[in-house]
Amino acid sequence: MESINTSAVPVSPAVLSGQTGTQKPNHGGNLFTFTVTAMDGGTSTYTLEVTKEELDTDPALSYLAVNPGYLSPPFNPGITSYTTEVESGVEEVIIDAELRTPTAKFALNYNKPDKYPVKTGENGFNFFVSAEDGRQSKIYSLSVTRKGLSTDMPEINSPDVYISNGVLYVNTVIPCEVSVYSVTGKLLYGQGKSSAFKIPVNGNEKILIVKGGSGWIKKNY
Repeated sequence: MESINTSAVPVSPAVLSGQTGTQKPNHGGNLFTFTVTAMDGGTSTYTLEVTKEELDTDPALSYLAVNPGYLSPPFNPGITSYTTEVESGVEEVIIDAELRTPTAKFALNYNKPDKYPVKTGENGFNFFVSAEDGRQSKIYSLSVTRKGLSTDMPEINSPDVYISNGVLYVNTVIPCEVSVYSVTGKLLYGQGKSSAFKIPVNGNEKILIVKGGSGWIKKNY
């Protein structure tokens, strides 16, 4: 509340003077005086004390979390910089943040919890928090690193991995796990251990990764 209205009614025919009408109190204690003057010249003074609460100065978060992922270091309101790492198949993360005091606010629009897309590599997110007094603020930063596809897998031209009539065939002696990724790192297909797979494919370029007992096999299509 920026202003208040003060008034008083003297006993007739006395005359009232003093701080009546619209007042703009400061934060903390405020004294307003009223003087009543009688017909014989005698006066009486009345004092009204109004206390206006101080504005909150806390611009902190009470909670910050990312899913999937874990904050490093673990969340602490006094720590403003965090990192986490997600797998290559993760295309978005959910970030949830809560203010420590109800009078603080996010400087930018934030709907919690909210989804944020992540690309391969490092993704930075900043949350600006300002205190009620408008002077105190903090910036909480979160760096989400999305893993890329492994680059240390050998290219093997195996006749047991081939495409025929829009179907990708994988035949192995040792049961293995198969994952198919797009060139951007999006997981298109994944299946548990088997020795034979039939995977529908289309004309888009893909990277086939076969993980078996003998290590990694990678083929590009």
